[in-house]
Amino acid sequence: MKNAGGKLILLGLLAIPAIWVVLWKVSIFESNPLPMVRQLSDSVYLSKSPLQTSYGDTYSFKSKPANITIVSFFSTSCKKECPVVCGHVKILSQKLVNSIDIKFLSISLDPLADSLTKLKQFATAYEVDSSQWTLVTGDQDELHNIAINAFDVPEKMAIEDGSVAHSTTLYLLDKNGQIRGTYNGLRIEEVLEMETDARYLLRNSRLEEANEN
Repeated sequence: MKNAGGKLILLGLLAIPAIWVVLWKVSIFESNPLPMVRQLSDSVYLSKSPLQTSYGDTYSFKSKPANITIVSFFSTSCKKECPVVCGHVKILSQKLVNSIDIKFLSISLDPLADSLTKLKQFATAYEVDSSQWTLVTGDQDELHNIAINAFDVPEKMAIEDGSVAHSTTLYLLDKNGQIRGTYNGLRIEEVLEMETDARYLLRNSRLEEANEN
């Protein structure tokens, strides 16, 4: 009995730092909401070449999207960094599966290699839920515009042998089309931080909508 009591006390003591971090972050969020990193440029909304989903539908950015969106870039031909980033996005999608107002958008930046067939194979491999996670590609010039002008991907990173390469950064967009956070998709701790931030935005947007009503 004494050993059991001692173990419970030890577990309680070990849990204190984690509880403190959670309470600290909640207090920080309440007093200092996530800052706006940048507003997506108008060029992404005025596109004349809508993106195409893995199911053959069209996709266009909206200035007032209905959902909070987690955006990533990838290429199915990338065998080093993309599988890590996409694996982390998959974990994030599973953790947020019940948050129906949070959507995922993965943009392929290699339209010559990433045909609709390739995107469908990718979707199957990662068990993509099409109601939650959308895969798109499009015209090379339009992808260049989105990567560099809309999401501010450094041009030296975006341009490789005359084409647009992928970025390992994840972007958190609110319902006003504002980037509210950027995260290193290769680092699981930043991906988990993104989950917390996305839940905060969702909770805050629901409070704002309730107040408006």
